[in-house]
Amino acid sequence: MQKIKKDMPYEEAVKELEQVVEALSSGNISLDAMMELYERGLALSKHCQGILEAYDAKLDVVETGEKA
Repeated sequence: MQKIKKDMPYEEAVKELEQVVEALSSGNISLDAMMELYERGLALSKHCQGILEAYDAKLDVVETGEKA
């Protein structure tokens, strides 16, 4: 399984995650391939969550007027 680049943009990660979900939903793949895709999807999901949490923290700073 290919590692996710830390600088992968959110939009790119979401697009790949959608492709993973579509492939898993098709049911036309082996169990081994399903496990690999599931692991990739989980990693992509965590990556997206990390990006969203970072933006949430930035928004908190903006809203409170504090410096980062």
